[in-house]
Amino acid sequence: MKTKNVSPRLLQILVKREVRKQMKSDSLGLAKMVFTKPEVAELFNVSERTIDRWRDQGILNACNIGERSKVLFSKEEINNTLKRMNHGK
Repeated sequence: MKTKNVSPRLLQILVKREVRKQMKSDSLGLAKMVFTKPEVAELFNVSERTIDRWRDQGILNACNIGERSKVLFSKEEINNTLKRMNHGK
């Protein structure tokens, strides 16, 4: 495998760009702050009914917004739930 010589300045620019990109997203690569139930179901690769069951069981918390009680999930809650599931907690 060939390697290219990269100037220190170019390397600095590339690193800064990548750090900024990582700061805008998280471990899921999500830039959004809130998600709808269909979006969360897609992220976890489960049905919307499973998301409802997880809410009922306290596995995943959501906020009801407005008169029509639109259900939204925060990015932080999604990340925390994912971490708990991956660590068996």
